Amino acid sequence: NENQTINIFIHLISFERFPEIYSMSIDNLYNFALKHKENANKFFQQKNYFQAFKLYHRSLCYALNFINEQPTDEHNEILENFNQLILSIYSNMSACQLIYGNNLNVIDNCSSALEINPTYVKALYRRGYAYSNLNDYELALKDLQLANKIQPNDEKIESLLKTTKQRLEEYNKILGKSLKNFF
Repeated sequence: NENQTINIFIHLISFERFPEIYSMSIDNLYNFALKHKENANKFFQQKNYFQAFKLYHRSLCYALNFINEQPTDEHNEILENFNQLILSIYSNMSACQLIYGNNLNVIDNCSSALEINPTYVKALYRRGYAYSNLNDYELALKDLQLANKIQPNDEKIESLLKTTKQRLEEYNKILGKSLKNFF
């Protein structure tokens, strides 16, 4: 019959609450950050970029909590591990943002990654790509030329570098014609 009612009762057997982020040990912060990043990578590979981004962001929250604690000299090795993890997370977040065309966020995330490692080629490439998408060809060229210098003969970098140079030339021609009309 179509008008039947079904009652379902759920009995919660257990519930595990994650510890508050500010009270977690350094090891737990790192392990949680790494776990979320690895899960995000799986979603990224499945082309579920939205879910991947959410998990990268959560991973970043765990990792940055350690950095915000003002680590001491005894934490130098751990700090390097966190920095490498954070660098990777920012880069991966920018990859998600690039897919959705969120160029300003790509620039922010790549800039954060480049604060950690100014010669990180993926971040230079992605930021250059985003600048190019925003028609800021001079900043794009600056990043892409540095990426090309660090990693010469990379086809993706060289291709985008060539395209960006062509776009800048076209832009300058149009700008030149427009300025002639003013005088």
